[in-house]
Amino acid sequence: MGPAKFALGIAINHDHPARTISLSQTTFIDRMIEHFGQVDAYPCDTQMVAGLQLYCPDLSIPPCLEVSVWKLQYLKEIYSFCLTLGGINSLYLLGYSDSDYTNCVDTSCSIGGYCFSLGSGAIS
Repeated sequence: MGPAKFALGIAINHDHPARTISLSQTTFIDRMIEHFGQVDAYPCDTQMVAGLQLYCPDLSIPPCLEVSVWKLQYLKEIYSFCLTLGGINSLYLLGYSDSDYTNCVDTSCSIGGYCFSLGSGAIS
């Protein structure tokens, strides 16, 4: 059957001389942008407006729709990005974290997140 080239909406590219595997979702992004009618929308370079607080009262979804369109425009901006794993470079561990103390308007919950990478690949 040969090496995998596509699985679960993710394109897989093997570069044997560089000893890397690259994963991208350009086909999936194309489908999403077309499905939601955002083909002519301008790309944006940020995922979200800093400090934006969403409040969705019952039966009101326009704020959530605006954010969804923003996310699709961001996907248009990062369309060609891919995750590359492996390579000949030495490994290093890198971590980032961020938190937001009780900033959710609906629940007053704190929101936190983190990302750790080993070499050029995200691991957590």
